[in-house]
Amino acid sequence: MAFCKYCGKPLEEGEVCSCAGNVAAQQAAANAAQQMNNQYANAAQNNMNMNMNGQQMNGPQMNGQQMNSWQQNSQFNAQQMQQKANEYMQQGMEVAGNTWKNLLEIFKAPAEAGRRYVAKADMVVSIVLIALQAVIAGIFGLICAFKVNSAFSSVLSLLSTYSLGKGYNISLVKGFFITLLFSLIFSAIFALIFFAAGKSVKAEMNFNKALAITSIRSAAVIPFMLAGCVLIWINVPLGIGIFYLGNVLAICYIYASMTGICEENKLSYVIAAAVIVFLIVTIIIMSKAVGIYVPSGFKSLSGLSSMKSMFY
Repeated sequence: MAFCKYCGKPLEEGEVCSCAGNVAAQQAAANAAQQMNNQYANAAQNNMNMNMNGQQMNGPQMNGQQMNSWQQNSQFNAQQMQQKANEYMQQGMEVAGNTWKNLLEIFKAPAEAGRRYVAKADMVVSIVLIALQAVIAGIFGLICAFKVNSAFSSVLSLLSTYSLGKGYNISLVKGFFITLLFSLIFSAIFALIFFAAGKSVKAEMNFNKALAITSIRSAAVIPFMLAGCVLIWINVPLGIGIFYLGNVLAICYIYASMTGICEENKLSYVIAAAVIVFLIVTIIIMSKAVGIYVPSGFKSLSGLSSMKSMFY
């Protein structure tokens, strides 16, 4: 048996209570429904009027309903784009914060933090550190190109009134981007060599861990590379020396971080062999690719010299 929710009177199935509370509630519901119907009718009439006015004034142009729909779609798309942009920004800030946190931990405790970092093998953080090293290397390449151009121009100005043309200058853009590209290529080679070396001694190695080891090298050399970019303006040999000095610390960091995945008796030989192979590959590649930095004017001069040697 049902009961009236207003007065509590027992009700038979389908019976409606006639108490004042129930009557007032029914009247209020009816009024609300009538008001809603009136609003819909008014809105429909307004849209019809706007449509008729639009057709009279602008012919086949967009009517009021279409305009409202277009505006709503535009607002929805703008909100979606803003939401996506906020999500990407938040993700970028999280990655940057995580990278900075790992970098500081590696500096503070190379052995403990390094082992945890390699075991976790966060590919995103590894790629960020490797990319950061590449960008700094590109900046150093740009500075070196500028220094070489300035030095060569100064020497020629002392010998004669001849000044270097654009064809005899090292491209600053090329100095940045080619060096950045080489840095990324060498980091990939470094990771592949350590991956192969680890597998050869049956270490707990996969490519993500090899990439993490490579990024630990990046973490070690980045401060020295930044210092080299500054000191090269004061003293060129000192700046270059500091720039490459970080590789000594990098070997120590790598050894400390790999103790958790490789047998210690084999670890020294693994690292030594990997570093030697990496140096040999680097020398071979750079001996072939150094001509990319040579200005086009000097290449044409060398071509003329070769032609002369054919006749004399």
